[in-house]
Amino acid sequence: SPLGSMTATAATAATTVATTVATTVATKIGNKGKVTSLLVFILLLKPAVAAGIPRSHGPGQWPGPTRARSSEVGESDSLVPVVSVPPGPDNLVHAIAYAKTLKKNENVSTVRIQLQPGLHTIEGHKPVQIQGPDLPTLVIEGGSVGSAVISGGVVVQGWEVREDMGAEGAIFEAPIPPQLNASDIGQRLQMWRMDDEDDSHGGGDDGIGIGAAGDAIHRVRRLTLARSPVLHYTEATSSAIVFEGQDVSDNYYDMANVFLVLYERWTSMMNLITSVDWWSSTVFLSVPTFSTSDWDGGGSRYYVQNALEHLDEPDEFYIDALLGKILLFTKSVKDIPKRVVVAIPNQLITIEGNPTQPVRNVSFVNVSFAFTSVERECVISGCHGQGAADLTTAMVHLMYATDVHFHRCTFAHTGQYAVYLNTGTVNCSVTHSRMYDLGAGGLVVAGGMGHNISDNQITDGGWVWQMGMGVLTRSVNELTVTHNEVSFLRQTGISIGWTWGYGPGDSANIEVAYNHVHDIGLGFLSDMGCIYTLGHLPNTRIHHNLCQDVQSFGYGGWGYYLDEGSRDVVLESNVAVRTKCAGVNQHYGTDNIIRNNILYDVNVGDVKTPGRSYIMYPGRCDEVIVSDQTERNISTCDPNKKPSADCCCYPGCDMAMCSSATVDTNIVYLSKSRNMRNQSSFQGARWYHAFDNFTFDKNVYFAEGREPSLSRFFNDSSLNQHEPRHAMTLFEWQNSGQDAASVWENPQFVSSNGTNFTVSPESPALKLGFQQIDLTRLGPRSKLS
Repeated sequence: SPLGSMTATAATAATTVATTVATTVATKIGNKGKVTSLLVFILLLKPAVAAGIPRSHGPGQWPGPTRARSSEVGESDSLVPVVSVPPGPDNLVHAIAYAKTLKKNENVSTVRIQLQPGLHTIEGHKPVQIQGPDLPTLVIEGGSVGSAVISGGVVVQGWEVREDMGAEGAIFEAPIPPQLNASDIGQRLQMWRMDDEDDSHGGGDDGIGIGAAGDAIHRVRRLTLARSPVLHYTEATSSAIVFEGQDVSDNYYDMANVFLVLYERWTSMMNLITSVDWWSSTVFLSVPTFSTSDWDGGGSRYYVQNALEHLDEPDEFYIDALLGKILLFTKSVKDIPKRVVVAIPNQLITIEGNPTQPVRNVSFVNVSFAFTSVERECVISGCHGQGAADLTTAMVHLMYATDVHFHRCTFAHTGQYAVYLNTGTVNCSVTHSRMYDLGAGGLVVAGGMGHNISDNQITDGGWVWQMGMGVLTRSVNELTVTHNEVSFLRQTGISIGWTWGYGPGDSANIEVAYNHVHDIGLGFLSDMGCIYTLGHLPNTRIHHNLCQDVQSFGYGGWGYYLDEGSRDVVLESNVAVRTKCAGVNQHYGTDNIIRNNILYDVNVGDVKTPGRSYIMYPGRCDEVIVSDQTERNISTCDPNKKPSADCCCYPGCDMAMCSSATVDTNIVYLSKSRNMRNQSSFQGARWYHAFDNFTFDKNVYFAEGREPSLSRFFNDSSLNQHEPRHAMTLFEWQNSGQDAASVWENPQFVSSNGTNFTVSPESPALKLGFQQIDLTRLGPRSKLS
């Protein structure tokens, strides 16, 4: 294992001497009968004996390149230099510098950098920086997927038994690796272990669990930073909480580094403890920005973390910055830790130009990226923005970069997001890649235009920043998010837009299609959806997506969520299944089209989840389709006043009355087992006039086992505490001017198990203009294996 004990070969190959033999080889290449000569530079690398790991080549020592034809980089008739990079610390840095030299001295336009199998480690805290106008076109490639790993991980060595507790387990200790900065709390929050029993896995194991088989998520376990169970405060302000009983101590070991993880509604925050007043049971927080919430938002929940006193379960760890020790709780004294990894840098790769000279034409193919630490500044400042948007970087960070592409890459074991496309990025892509074990989420797209995010697997996120999303976008134009599988996150799957209200938007021309988003929320946070929009989004189309199994902690486990000011969004030919709350929720917005969708057994209420083991909403949450405005502010807008320049639809005014959407040609289906448990209305709102500007028509509604003339399933405002109104029957709803051509009939799905959403040729939906939804192209068109 490159990160474990060195092999005999690697131990003797600590330094290399390059001898270049230039040979001209006449080679016949079948290219339209053309005979060409291929100049090959053969590198003979002679090992020299030295102790330790292979050293990187210093300046002027990098061996010369081979020359080969490469149709992959579009230069089939020219000789492209190929630089072969051995594993080791910072060798990639020298290879990039060497590529610049080739461009300068030989006027080379393209260089291929081939990463040999093994670990290409980052020395120290600085990432590999790809920048400068002197770069040629770079193609950085591994061999088989996962065989070449760019890693920020360091193995912890020197484990000894600290305490044997018999059947309860054991605590091992080891010295902090010299690369780890003990004063940086961001480096002390994560640790991973590779199980010894997984040694039998083949396929290019690199010693940290990323092998060619691509099964790393099953082979490397993220360990848990010592923490308390989930607790509940009795009172809270922005700067303090009042705890129960003896839930919090006033005398923790290394008190300055103990923090609370506090749940808000759609976010959580880490907040260091300033002090504890035992007599009043009050914890004073270092960052006075905590947003308290009600019972079904944050639930008054918190826990204590990074406290030695809570190192009490197997797979928990604690890094003692005062004594320079790492402690690990294992199942027994025989459960000896061997391969345990900590992450040092919080970035592995930065590709950054400037507004006048962007970095251009860089591609990564078949490369794995592993192990980054947590952004220290965000821990200290208590970052808790929506989507963890206040994180400033990621494992791979781009700014002012054009035509940068990641294809068939793996991103794993991060302290934040995997990829960040920041300001000034143009025509970049992440395709056919896999992201998992994520400190926050998968990708942030925070600027630029022309990006393509497609055919990726994004899963298992929110381990540090629980509000991390699968794909978080803002301030972007011409974006494609298609054929991705997004799953097992604690917040929203795909988020589009970043302006609140009816002011000017920051994003446009976006397509979100053929994505499979499932197992979202997991009961940890509230207020989320599989796909979420925000603000004015001209020419944005969301179509042919499948949303399954959304479970928020409290309110707001929706399928498709059009949040504040969503405008000009076309939501078409999507399916939602088993969402806790509504299949479609429009908080408020205007000029949206909700058309040709299937909402199948949505609004199911709570099921037990990892984040919430108890039931708060049995059987239902809200309704199938929700317009979720709050009460009107009659001091600024009379409830009966029509929208105008000084009332509604404009920033600063109440937004509810002008909220509008066209809802047509959809299928709403509630199975008998579903609707008999707890009656769910088809439409509902918290505001009496919420649907006044909506247009409903040509929809098919069906609740198996219910009689339409007796079922008040329409325009339900019974959730309004101040102005409740019972819902209407379909007949009454149609008499009010809505759903004139709609019917209450069985849509006749060809399958009754809720997995095939094709309707039969005799379906009443087809007669009303419904188009079959083809989900056979759903998700990645090829997956890494």
